[in-house]
Amino acid sequence: MVKGVIIVSEPERIKILADETRFEILHLLRRGPMSIRELTMMLHRDRTTIYRHIKTLEKAGFVEEIGKEGAERIYARTARIFMIRPEKDEKEVEEIREKYFGIEAEAILNLLKHVGFWVEDECRFVKLMERILKEIDENSKEYLEKLRQIDITEVEFLYLMNTLVLLNSPKLQKEIREIRNLLKLED
Repeated sequence: MVKGVIIVSEPERIKILADETRFEILHLLRRGPMSIRELTMMLHRDRTTIYRHIKTLEKAGFVEEIGKEGAERIYARTARIFMIRPEKDEKEVEEIREKYFGIEAEAILNLLKHVGFWVEDECRFVKLMERILKEIDENSKEYLEKLRQIDITEVEFLYLMNTLVLLNSPKLQKEIREIRNLLKLED
């Protein structure tokens, strides 16, 4: 059964997510369940490589086998969202989180462009979004820690995150103004 959100705090599991191929597999599985063959074709990697990464993700609890289509096993994510919340600060884990913020900032840029926004300076936008995401993450630690105790849907999680962003917005006014300028939004 797919959960809405899984908070990943163990350094070993966070490091598993840091591998580029595994990250790409999880990203593709956001679209829906897939077979090794489908993932192999989409990622342009050999079958044994994809299989090895799927097994690592499965052992760590990020994917699960949900059925078969002929001889092909079908895999799906175990959660819609994996939130990285390390138990303790480690240099390597912090580097992974920084990379994650960069990837998510790029994704936000691409989504905004897809829905019709034009961004004047894309590099500047991504750097600002990385800072904003990191700040929101830092200021939300206490609340996100409490999410471990409850089962939360993806929609509930998104609303909670929107609320936390709203609560953090006074601290981010300078960055928000600059983002609005890059998007050519009127005040």
